[in-house]
Amino acid sequence: MNTSREWRLVRLAFTDSVLLYPSCTLDGRFLFDFFICHPSDWRYNAVNQRYWLQYHGREDLACPDSSTDTHLVRPSDTSEDYAARHKLRPFRKWLNITHQDTFIHGPFQFATVHGRKTRDRVSQDDWDILQRNTSMFQNPLSRFDVSTYLIHMDRGAHVIYHDETHCESLRIVALQTSEDPGNRCFP
Repeated sequence: MNTSREWRLVRLAFTDSVLLYPSCTLDGRFLFDFFICHPSDWRYNAVNQRYWLQYHGREDLACPDSSTDTHLVRPSDTSEDYAARHKLRPFRKWLNITHQDTFIHGPFQFATVHGRKTRDRVSQDDWDILQRNTSMFQNPLSRFDVSTYLIHMDRGAHVIYHDETHCESLRIVALQTSEDPGNRCFP
């Protein structure tokens, strides 16, 4: 899934998929969490962009509007606990992975930078695989033709910003969600 300025990565929420919809393993309809590019990195080369989970407040997921903010929490061993303490939930959507028009690459490994494994950057090998398979999807890839020199100035482990495209995605998912347990995004 792609907005006008960012590529989105997804992570299978397998346990919640089975809990909410036990038939998921039979028909291929699973729940996915979405990673999005850190807003400070949109202008960087694809391999230098950080991807963090897209979070929203519980009330924003239930009743999104045009003022809904997006929260990003730096990936770590404690980031999911941090998000839960702040009443944040990841943006989730049901996707059918057995459809003919679905391109799946993964599981990918995050990149290694200066000998250390990252938790938020896509490796060049994974971008190369996606680039070789662009005929299988319509979203444009992130750019590779920008300077590879960069300095990340972190503003903390929790970033809040507003993006109208995220508000629209939330409204669409909220309209598609019903009380049917197989349609809910959270247990």
